[in-house]
Amino acid sequence: MMLYELAEIQMRFGSFTALDIDSLTLHENTACALLGPNGSGKTTLLHILAMLKRPTSGLFRFMGEAVVWREKRLLPLRRKVVLVDQHPIMFSTTVLNNVAYGLKIRGEARSAQKRIVMECLDRVGMSGFAARPAHRLSGGETQRVAIARALACSPRVLLLDEPTAGVDIENQVVVEKIINDLCSEKNMSILFSTHNPLQAERLSRRKVFLSAGRLAAPDTANRFLVKALKEKGIMELMTNMGNFSRIAPVGSFISIDPEKIRIYAKGHGNQGCHTSRLPAKVLQMNADTDRIRVVLDVCDGTGDGCGIQLTAIAGAEEIRHTHIIPGDTVQLAFDTDATVINYGKDSRKPPVKEPISYEK
Repeated sequence: MMLYELAEIQMRFGSFTALDIDSLTLHENTACALLGPNGSGKTTLLHILAMLKRPTSGLFRFMGEAVVWREKRLLPLRRKVVLVDQHPIMFSTTVLNNVAYGLKIRGEARSAQKRIVMECLDRVGMSGFAARPAHRLSGGETQRVAIARALACSPRVLLLDEPTAGVDIENQVVVEKIINDLCSEKNMSILFSTHNPLQAERLSRRKVFLSAGRLAAPDTANRFLVKALKEKGIMELMTNMGNFSRIAPVGSFISIDPEKIRIYAKGHGNQGCHTSRLPAKVLQMNADTDRIRVVLDVCDGTGDGCGIQLTAIAGAEEIRHTHIIPGDTVQLAFDTDATVINYGKDSRKPPVKEPISYEK
């Protein structure tokens, strides 16, 4: 059965178009990954799919029924869909009471509430935390409790916005296992957003790519909207890559070729022709024949990862000489032709690619 059908969907905020989707269909009982750079419209789309935000225009069907944006018509549909935000909010009470909240709102019998809550906490490995204050949990623990809270409502559709963003490595593994286990269940569809193509490959059967609010081909790794340059992390990235004075305004984006990013172990002395370096943390490494795909988190001025992810692809022998492993901090350098400016449909410049100058 068709789960979602979207046609000519737009979400506008004043003169800015955050989402512009010509046509998108998603089927039931499948796992789908939503990929794209910061500002591509992933969270906006999830909020529309959760029926929490009404699109400015377009046709939106859920389970074959055209969605009518009136509260009484929305309520029964919303009860079939649960969205877990990237940064879930916990009430200042116990974990048990947080997970039971949706059951209370939906009028579930009190005698059944604790049983359902404990079953859901057990599924995410948090049954021993039932009496703990929920607002004092770590980021990874909070994410797992939020998933348990969503599961307690027995949704037909589970939406997850960046479920492992800002989560430590140990909890990332646990959250991914939870998602993978849920994907094997009947009568549940899962759609999650991620910056990580390897995570999408592991956990999903279908991938949807967004760029600048529009559906895009699956080549959007290392693409950054120019309008996002002032976001934390993006500025560090661009400052360390040279002179960006010729970057076009809103409507354009920067693309960085993953095969032209050089990785050096921290403290490595040979800089070669590269005039500047950028610190980053290694998140994941994946072997593909004689090449290694490395997913990195750009570090901010304090040395912490700031959530801006880059993908680098290098020869297996080149990576082997660095002796790096996930969790290491490394230095990145960029070939002089690594980056191009792509002028999008909303830019006043022509749709051509222009190499960026690295002269300082």
